[in-house]
Amino acid sequence: MRARTARALFSFALEMRSKCGEWASRHVSRAWADDAHRTTKSAAKWRASCRMRSGLFRGSVIKIANPGELVPCIYRGLSHLLGSRAMQYRTLGRTGLKVSRLGLGCGNFGGIGSDARFFGMGESEQDAFRLMDRALELGINFFDTADAYGGGASERFIGRFRKTKDASVRDQLLLSSKVFNPVGDGPNDRGLSRRHIKRQVEASLTRLGAERLDLYLVHEPDPETPLEETLDTLGDLVHQGKIHYIGASNFEAWRLTRALWLSDKNGLPRFEWIQNDYSLLSRGQELEMLPLCADQQLGFTPFSPLAGGWLTGKYRNSEDYPEGSRMTLRPEPYKHLVNEKIFSALRRFRKTAEDRGVSMGSLAMAWVLANPLTTAIITGPRRPEHLDMAEAALEIELSEDERADLAATFTG
Repeated sequence: MRARTARALFSFALEMRSKCGEWASRHVSRAWADDAHRTTKSAAKWRASCRMRSGLFRGSVIKIANPGELVPCIYRGLSHLLGSRAMQYRTLGRTGLKVSRLGLGCGNFGGIGSDARFFGMGESEQDAFRLMDRALELGINFFDTADAYGGGASERFIGRFRKTKDASVRDQLLLSSKVFNPVGDGPNDRGLSRRHIKRQVEASLTRLGAERLDLYLVHEPDPETPLEETLDTLGDLVHQGKIHYIGASNFEAWRLTRALWLSDKNGLPRFEWIQNDYSLLSRGQELEMLPLCADQQLGFTPFSPLAGGWLTGKYRNSEDYPEGSRMTLRPEPYKHLVNEKIFSALRRFRKTAEDRGVSMGSLAMAWVLANPLTTAIITGPRRPEHLDMAEAALEIELSEDERADLAATFTG
């Protein structure tokens, strides 16, 4: 019945395009941009809504009183009936901010991360625009970048993209950036000193074309700068309205504990969330960091949920690595995975994904999302269709036992 209804609605949508001509063509793309506001009505209520608007199900002549409303209604209804799920949102720690469970990682815009060897590589500005457009269509409401990504190109691409959108879109998009990695050749062009942080916040705001950063993280610890100085500087920027909330990335649990203690002791803003790597192939966060997040009510937005592509099945011990993949460009962080035990586990994982009728990548991301302490995951797609794999992960429900079984695939 559901399939027949969906086919009927597709036929109706095509009929509407033929009847409305250019108007329908203009509004179909707009309808997909409204995915973040998809209807939650039941199929029956949705059909009743369409009856009132067009008289379709009464067999009467189609009359469009408000065409700008009807076509989005059709396509949102199609999405609902075909099983597409609206984006999910969670509160980030104690901030009160609602973030989409998928965050767009922009580390490959104009380069490959912060590594100067790869500046100019990665996604072009045109490719980055397509990725950002698709992210907005899916309801993703925060973009994750850093001052050093692509030598500043990542932030510039985002800033130019924002200029193409109206104020209502820009206002809903949360900007998240980071500071620490080198942005020049000088001895003071990196780190978490007062001078460097203040200069880089201004530079990031300029490149992004923004008045404030919603989310700002220290990208790594700086052993050469006292935590007190870093936190005091970030506090000044919060009070000035340049940034709203601060977080930490690549921190150890003991260092984060000390930072939280210093903030409480000195009346300074706290790190409200942590962004470390976490996946089926990297579970160290479960030992100390995640219990700390639970105790201190911190958000957790892990990166690398696919372990550099390893959990998508693209790497096999009997085949050459795909051209342009991380294992051909920057294999160092993943060399420890090149062994028969991992390849054997990946074969078992592939079989599990096939049995469920899902992709390996979607199942791997679903495993991270199913951890109740995970607020959102940072996904860094290379093409718009890669975001579909991430969206599919939202539809995979895993019980505690199923999650444990998947983890055992790589530890047993």
